[in-house]
Amino acid sequence: MSAPPLPFHILRAHAAPLSALCFTPGNTHLLAGDQDGVVSVSDLRSRRVAASWKAHDGGVLGVGQWKDGVVTQGRDNAVRFYAPLTEGKPEVAREMPANALNFCAFSLTHLPKDGSEEALMALPNLSDSELIDVYALPSLDRVGAAVNFVPRTKDRPRSGLAMALHLAVLSEDGGKRIALLVAYEDGRVELWTCSLAALLARPKEWDGRKASDGLWTRVWEGKTHNEAVMAMAVDREFARAFTVSADHRVVRIDLAAALAGEEAIKAYSTQQIGNAALAVSGDGRILAVGGWDGKIRLFSAATLKPLGTLSYHRESVQALAWASPQQAPPRQSGTQSPGDSDSDGEDGGEADAGDPANWLASGAKDRRIALWNVNIAR
Repeated sequence: MSAPPLPFHILRAHAAPLSALCFTPGNTHLLAGDQDGVVSVSDLRSRRVAASWKAHDGGVLGVGQWKDGVVTQGRDNAVRFYAPLTEGKPEVAREMPANALNFCAFSLTHLPKDGSEEALMALPNLSDSELIDVYALPSLDRVGAAVNFVPRTKDRPRSGLAMALHLAVLSEDGGKRIALLVAYEDGRVELWTCSLAALLARPKEWDGRKASDGLWTRVWEGKTHNEAVMAMAVDREFARAFTVSADHRVVRIDLAAALAGEEAIKAYSTQQIGNAALAVSGDGRILAVGGWDGKIRLFSAATLKPLGTLSYHRESVQALAWASPQQAPPRQSGTQSPGDSDSDGEDGGEADAGDPANWLASGAKDRRIALWNVNIAR
């Protein structure tokens, strides 16, 4: 990368520090949540805010898309699924309780089903913030409770709160497996796997505190930091995972090695103490790290070689999101995609926007969202 770029557009849709960002498939819209519980949907074609509403009584922990609607998680111990946006505030279609004690956002992965849209969602357990539950969508049935439960001994104390999650479907010869990465307050990361068919075939939920059949198996664990993991990111191919903490380290986990139960950790010093956000580009090649100093540092995901620094924010970068490599889904008759209204927002020129595949969004404590065109030679 030659000269460090400036943002090609700034969104000022929030009056509180940003806490969550997500591009929709096709990169036509950007979802954002802040620490006051407000969620916004920005149309990236017009660079205008299409909708903004008070989604939670407390900060937003996570935002995403399920079918044609928005899904949000807040500090008010709720996950809400919204109907497709038409105009104004969208209606809540479904709601489920969630444990928000540990500030840990949900992880949602779509299942490989023909002719139907189904998914699994991982969330902290409702009563024990160290443990993880798994729910089926759209039914919202809990199919796994305390899936990462391990009996504690004097030699193996509790890990503390679960700080970050990532749930993924692994395709393999002869079947499918679910993989769950959990990062903890004590700086450790664990990798658990489970047979997808066996999980969904059970007549009732599986509870790791009571079961003896070993449906979920811990295949790897490693200590990535001496303090709590502040953020974790995983590439789309489930090849590499990355973690940051209050220390100066960026840690890479080789997930193929982890699945084989082998040594999988490599650490790199950023020379900057305190990082709060991570994101891996859609092609899996670039890692973006958001720091307490407001800077975004770019690294090669394969080697952790520094690639450059993006500077705009004056306060800590709290959320990062790379554009999606997927194509936009077809619009259904009688509905609108998020962003079809004419709500006010900031205009921005298209001259420096570049290829949407290179877009990176950053949200900070300064209440601003910056859109970057990160054009690094592939």
